[in-house]
Amino acid sequence: MKPFSRLLALAGLALAVLAVWRGALAVPVQFDDHDVVSPERFEAPFDPLKALAEAVEAPFGRPLATWSFRFDHALWGYDPQRFHATGLVLHWLCAVMVWELARRGWTALRGFPGAFVCAWAAGFCFALHPVQAETVLHLS
Repeated sequence: MKPFSRLLALAGLALAVLAVWRGALAVPVQFDDHDVVSPERFEAPFDPLKALAEAVEAPFGRPLATWSFRFDHALWGYDPQRFHATGLVLHWLCAVMVWELARRGWTALRGFPGAFVCAWAAGFCFALHPVQAETVLHLS
């Protein structure tokens, strides 16, 4: 596989995610997201290690998500658009991981000529499938 092909596939996934899910950037904080990213929860200055320790003990039970919210709040403040932008980037990264896992799996099958294209299609379907709407549109 050529590096240019790989870069083109990554850019294609990124553009597809942005084209389909760009509306998520305009979604306000809703439902239980208010409890998770409220400005009152993040009043103290951001310390990455302390924030991770606090996230492990968080009542929501998702230490990496809690740490990510805290990190976003430290960077941008309370801006729902920025929280959703981080969510879109993480969703794109998950689609890239699905593509890479499928590519490696199909490449392991010796003689499968369409491994690259089929794996990219798997990542593309994962990224754009409507079942992903909740993970993209909601923060928590």
